[in-house]
Amino acid sequence: MKKILWISAFLLVLCGCNDKVAFSELKRLHFDELDQKLEQREDMVVYFGWTQNCEDSIHFQENYLADHLSEDSAFLELYESLIVQLKQLCDDREGEVLVLNGSGSSGMEAALLNFLSSGEELLVIDSGRFGSRFALMAKRMDMIPHLYDVKQQGVVDTAMLEQMLSAYPAIKAIAFTYSDTSTGLLMDPKRIGAFARKHQLLSIMDGIGGVIMNPFSMKESQIDVCIMASQKGFWMSPGLCMIALSPTALTRLNPQAPTYVFHFYEMLQKQKQNALLQYTPAVSLYFALHQALCILNSRPITYWNQFYQRQYERLYTIITEANGCIKQAPSLSRSVLLFTTSKSASRLQQRLEQEFQIRIELGLDDQEDRILRIGNMARYSEEELNALAH
Repeated sequence: MKKILWISAFLLVLCGCNDKVAFSELKRLHFDELDQKLEQREDMVVYFGWTQNCEDSIHFQENYLADHLSEDSAFLELYESLIVQLKQLCDDREGEVLVLNGSGSSGMEAALLNFLSSGEELLVIDSGRFGSRFALMAKRMDMIPHLYDVKQQGVVDTAMLEQMLSAYPAIKAIAFTYSDTSTGLLMDPKRIGAFARKHQLLSIMDGIGGVIMNPFSMKESQIDVCIMASQKGFWMSPGLCMIALSPTALTRLNPQAPTYVFHFYEMLQKQKQNALLQYTPAVSLYFALHQALCILNSRPITYWNQFYQRQYERLYTIITEANGCIKQAPSLSRSVLLFTTSKSASRLQQRLEQEFQIRIELGLDDQEDRILRIGNMARYSEEELNALAH
């Protein structure tokens, strides 16, 4: 394991370097040596990587990671722990979980590719920019999406779902975003899941900006596919997408899905054979995810739901007390705070960034200069909250 994950740093001291640097001028460093040089504030150029004269480089160029990580017991143990802990987080121990290299959007697209085929129909709940994205993706795959716009009423009316299903009886799945951070709308997974189960539809939920911050259980809601991403609620950098699959979803996977990298059926077959990797993993992110899950699962999920509720309320108080020109806009989700302003939102955004080094996002589409959005999907430090208050 140490040999696989050991990374060497090559350091080139700036003094005396010329335009053509030979490999003989590079010095190999361990990370502890690099730390010492950084503490001493030495001038240097650091290259993290592999050279043609490095034996490790040759191994990696021959796909060493993909070939050997699957045989490494320590990494397999970590991967298996990720799967178990993700099942615990989603409350669906009877299903399966896949970890993909990619953003949350890649998981949304992969879910459509693995459960639906060209020409098949699905119902998409349009709750805003992110909810409607399922329809845009489906169209590019030659699927037929039917949009149900809930942006005005803010909730899903099952009677309307029934009408749409009567009008389009060939619908095979229903796709929606749990927490749409463009509008602040929070869909009801239990209502949607129950409707889908009643009509034998597959339910696909984008839980990227909703899970952890808001209450969710796959078992209770009967949701079949839950898509999550490392940068939302897991306190990590972007780069990993996690897909939770219910037992029902496992029976409806397409073995001939038109994708190579994100082929769920093949990935699950490899997991059963204890050869867990479909491709070279983002190793550092796997370790970060494991650490995040250990923290999250050390307490009941209700603790984190309440944590984000309290943080939401504190952010609201700080913002409204410090800025008299803005008012809170309706938001059912605890993943995002929305504020309307009597002044230009973009000018206020610029002022906050220039004077206080605080970055607040604008609204989307036609709301761009009327709304400010603050994400509540990370753990803010006291220093950050105090800076926002002043």
